Amino acid sequence: MMLMERKDRFPIRQIKLYDNNAGRQEVVAKALDILLKERYPHVNFIWTTDPEEAFTDIDFCMAHIRVGLYEMREKDEKIPLKYGCVGQETCGPGGLAYGMRSIGPIIELIDYMEKYSPNAWMLNYSNPAAIVAEATSRLRPNSKILNICDMPIGIERAFASILGLNDYKDMDVRYYGLNHFGWWTSIHDKEGNDLMPKLKAHVKEKGTAADCGFAVDTHATFIVDLACAIKDNTKERMLLIVPNQGAIANFEEDAMVEIPCLVGSNGPEPLSIGEIPRFQKGLMEQQVAVEKLCVDAWIENSYNKMWQALTMSKTVPSAQVAKELLDDLIEANKGYWPELK
Repeated sequence: MMLMERKDRFPIRQIKLYDNNAGRQEVVAKALDILLKERYPHVNFIWTTDPEEAFTDIDFCMAHIRVGLYEMREKDEKIPLKYGCVGQETCGPGGLAYGMRSIGPIIELIDYMEKYSPNAWMLNYSNPAAIVAEATSRLRPNSKILNICDMPIGIERAFASILGLNDYKDMDVRYYGLNHFGWWTSIHDKEGNDLMPKLKAHVKEKGTAADCGFAVDTHATFIVDLACAIKDNTKERMLLIVPNQGAIANFEEDAMVEIPCLVGSNGPEPLSIGEIPRFQKGLMEQQVAVEKLCVDAWIENSYNKMWQALTMSKTVPSAQVAKELLDDLIEANKGYWPELK
């Protein structure tokens, strides 16, 4: 529906739905088939479990996978609770477990895309986005993949509502960080007025959820904006997860950071952030180390690297707890993780 409602900006001739779970896919696909035939009969709709059929003759692959489905998400969240830790499916132990499950399948999808449609772009929404971005940057460094998250945009929509603006695009913001681990440093309107004091005052005094601007919304509009920026070479400013490469001057070059970029037909052009404060820098360095160790563990089949990743996470209190937690996660993820030695 999101794609169809924006067909003037992003014309669609064909949609392909690909999954490796035929039973689950069929239920969704048959409903979509009815909807598209009734409302948008000009669009050719295909669903398939065959990679060649799915990835041939495509321009964009919009990937959103959950390896292990909600059964494994439940384990990601609940197993850490046994050890007094929050699961947290991106930055916590649950995110590390999810990342170990996701790396291989995302690489598989990239390889399918490059084999059957080598000029296509992958717009990846799959969590944990930071670990996936780190893995794809190292394992497929030349692939046309953009790793994205709508959380900053969703929060900016709430900011705009609180500030009485019509759209989050009416704000000029400065933001930097990691996925689910970032900071807004300034917010101005298009006339240059500083909106941060008003926003801080609202948040400080807010004692109710009424009129806070938070509402159910789709993250899908962001992915269309991104696809249009690539298709039309608009150079639109967007928040993406990209290699730092000096954008944050005092941060490691190869870290996957979430920063503003100008997006065009050749992909993202990161904007310069300059130096960041020592406190935020230290927190980010610790989390980047966690993510890099997780990817190391997957690549090297290393028990020790995964133990180090969990130990270094600020959500895990000690190396002993990290080891007990890791052993439990290994048992729960049999068949999904590589065998760690």
